[in-house]
Formats: sequence, C-alpha cells, structure tokens
Amino acid sequence: MPFKNLIHVIDPDTAAGSAAAYAAGLARAHQAHLTGLVIELEPGMPVHASASVAVAAGLTEVDMRLWEQMQEREKERAEKAAEAFKGAVDSADLSVEVRRHVATGGDMPDVVAVNARHADVSILPAPRDRDDFLGREVIEETLFSSGRPVIVVPEGSSAAADAKTVVIGWDGGREAARAVNDAMPILEKAQTVYVVTIDAQATRDGVGADPGADISTHLARHGVKVTLEHRESSGLSIGEALAEAAKGLGADIVVMGGYGHSRMRQMILGGTTRTLLDMPPLPVFLSH
Repeated sequence: MPFKNLIHVIDPDTAAGSAAAYAAGLARAHQAHLTGLVIELEPGMPVHASASVAVAAGLTEVDMRLWEQMQEREKERAEKAAEAFKGAVDSADLSVEVRRHVATGGDMPDVVAVNARHADVSILPAPRDRDDFLGREVIEETLFSSGRPVIVVPEGSSAAADAKTVVIGWDGGREAARAVNDAMPILEKAQTVYVVTIDAQATRDGVGADPGADISTHLARHGVKVTLEHRESSGLSIGEALAEAAKGLGADIVVMGGYGHSRMRQMILGGTTRTLLDMPPLPVFLSH
C-alpha cells in the first residue's frame, strides 16, 4: 500500500532545500498529500517580567520590549520559511498544505511528534552538524513518540525520492523488522533492494542460521527484487560500514531500525543510529 499522507518539518534555514525537495518527490511518487510543518519558536519570557525587584529597578519594560522584538523576528522567520517551502514544492500535480505552530524550543520536539502521528511517514532535515542538538532531539522524539517512521534527509542530497536502489541494514532485531514493514511502499517500488548484514554470525535468535536469508525470502514473497549482501566492518563501526556499503551499492536510501537500545545508552556509548544521524551520506529511513 503506498504512502498517502506525508508530513515534512520545515527548517527555516533550509526551507527550500534538499529535505523539502525530497518530501515533494516522495509525495509525487506515491500521489500522497504533503503537509509542511513550520514551528514558530517562542522566545522564553524575560526572567524579570513579573519580579517586583525588576519593576523597582525599571527593567520590566525594557525586557518586555526585547521579548516582543524577538517574538516578531521569529514570526517573520516562520512566515518566510512557509513561503519558501510553498514556492519550492508548489505544483499542479501535488496536494500541499502548510501548518504553523507556536512552541518553545523545549516543546518543539513534542509538537512535531504529535503532528507526525497523523501521517504515514515524516520527512525531517538531518542535523546540520554534531552540535545541532535541537535538530537531533526533534528526530529522536518523533521516532520514539510518534509511532511512525521517519526519513532523515541530509542537506545537499540529490538522492531520488522515488528510490530505485535501496539498502536495508539488517541485524535481525525488532526495530529492523519494523523498519522493513514500514518501508514496504518504498521497497515494492524499487528496482533493487539489498539486505546488508555487517559482521553477521549465525545464531539461534532472530538473525538465524543464515543471517538475512529469512527476511530476504519474506521480501521476495512480496515481489521485492532482493539481493543478500554479507559485509565485514573491517575496523569501521557498524554505522560507518553500513554507510560505506550503501554508497558502494549506489543506494538512494538506507532502511534500518532506529535505536535498538535506550536513547540514554546510545547518547553515552554511541551506536549505529547516532553514527548515521551525525553523518548521513544519503536519506535514512528509520523505525523504532
């Protein structure tokens, strides 16, 4: 079943950038409705705004004026982002709307996650760099709290939204199985799908005696043109090895489970998901 309702979170700094173009392309490929979500960030209230000491010192009026100016700038920024997005994706063959919400930076991830619950998949811009904590928090909260998959698109990506070549990062886990199921509309349309294992060992658990064989058979029964690839990490992290495999196979998108362990554990120790979020070589489809 194809995607029919998509949501894209508009980054004001790249409102007409790669993620917007990808979202429009995916909507076009699946004849889906596309909602662009822009968050107008509300600046925190001045700390002196209701303090009697500040009133006595004559600070409240100044603080409130500065806050109002910041609020107006954020409103203008959101309006410009919405217009840039509409200008970039507006087309007679697309059903598009723009939705605006006002939220503080702390509330923004929750607002995005709630809106994402009413879509088939969310398309989010990748974090700008390793220090883009808010961008990463939006992705993680949407992944954990929306109950829906996300596609993370790096700025500068020219990967086709109507993916012809797909790499599945397969580790036999629950999250990977969920990702395969959620991504089926993409997998069924692709010309080639690679199930890639990294350092896989035959086990009695979900990986199985022949790692990747069972999920490959499952996909083939859905009509997916699938090839199983076993790779070694060769000194790289699992995330780095998967990224290298995807690039070498000419993938348009990587499909994988997101965060097999808790966010706190991965925040401290790292992990495949965080590696790919820090340096996504191409769009990444994640499910949890």
